[in-house]
Amino acid sequence: MSWATASDGVRLHYEVIGRRSAPPVLMIQGLGADKHLWDLQRFVLATRYRVIAHDNRGAGRSDKPLGPYNLAQMADDAMAVLDHAGIENAHVVGASMGGAISQLVGILHADRVRSLSLVCTSCSNHQWRRDLLSSWADLALEKGMSEMTMQAARWVIGPRSLRRLWPAFSWLGPVATSREAHGFHAQVQAILDADDQIRLLKQVLEAEGVDDKRWPARVLMTVIQRWKDRGLTPEKVTKEEGSGDGNGVILQLYHDYQERLRTLNAADFGDLLLH
Repeated sequence: MSWATASDGVRLHYEVIGRRSAPPVLMIQGLGADKHLWDLQRFVLATRYRVIAHDNRGAGRSDKPLGPYNLAQMADDAMAVLDHAGIENAHVVGASMGGAISQLVGILHADRVRSLSLVCTSCSNHQWRRDLLSSWADLALEKGMSEMTMQAARWVIGPRSLRRLWPAFSWLGPVATSREAHGFHAQVQAILDADDQIRLLKQVLEAEGVDDKRWPARVLMTVIQRWKDRGLTPEKVTKEEGSGDGNGVILQLYHDYQERLRTLNAADFGDLLLH
């Protein structure tokens, strides 16, 4: 068991199992889950691979700072784990939210990805799923993780299967409900914010007549998010740095994106605007 440190000082707990000489596999879990939800898979994979599994920020034994979090930041967290483990590149496996994070690992750190396996995930969320995740996050804050876990289990597992699996679920329940609500809420918000950011940036691309195939919104958003994470408004990005990313195109889109946010309802999108 080891600890890596993210760029903002957050400590990330991880485990490595398997032969040191075996090909490395990085496994990234989903919303609210810790590394142990991979146990059935990683102990089998460890017979042939060197398996690295970590707890995302906000879950497990990793630090749980108050939000906001963002998915690009969590992709960088995964790379901090590889760095600490002394691993240059790995096969990457991501489930659910971990699959969304893994997609960003593939975009932001392509040279560190040997292959990419995406499990029960997507690159965006339909409105019904956004509503569902929001209700879970609100329930966690209002009534605690125990109540949220029961509600989510009925939806994810189904009432009939839940009754059949209740002996096992009741045994695991204390582990599931011991998670901190604010970390879970911040992870949900990272998922929802990613959708909002992409949707709004696509509006900017369309308004500016920018080809979305040449400049995919998700790729552009990762660059913009990194500037935001460093506290850089468009005006604070240096000329050298701004011109180095797409000959200034991304910087101009960042400016237009911020202006677009200012015209929208602050109650809905104000948390995405960097002042």
